[in-house]
Amino acid sequence: MQLRETVQRAERFPVQMTVKVVAGSNAYRAELVSLSLSGAFIEAGFPIGTQLRLYLPLPGGEALSVSARVVREGWCQKLVDKPRIDNLAIRALGVGVAFEGLDEPDERRLRDFLELVNDRS
Repeated sequence: MQLRETVQRAERFPVQMTVKVVAGSNAYRAELVSLSLSGAFIEAGFPIGTQLRLYLPLPGGEALSVSARVVREGWCQKLVDKPRIDNLAIRALGVGVAFEGLDEPDERRLRDFLELVNDRS
């Protein structure tokens, strides 16, 4: 329960990017809906507790490889970029994941990306 509380305290940012998700020996593509320093919400279906590896295509080099664990299933608001319609939002079904073992250089890279996202919103 404490892990979920930690995930919910981190500021979340709406994003729209396709990420590679690896569960066991299977690889998938999924839409990332929101992102924080401690986790993300992806449009995908995995049971709670599933260990994943996410590959986030951040600027500045190779995709950021992050170990994550599914901590919740549910809905998340997803902003949709449509011409002539401002602030269109829909509900996205998926899973919330908590990042695990993010080292300092990777955390700094993620923080820099989130600051960029925040500056553009």
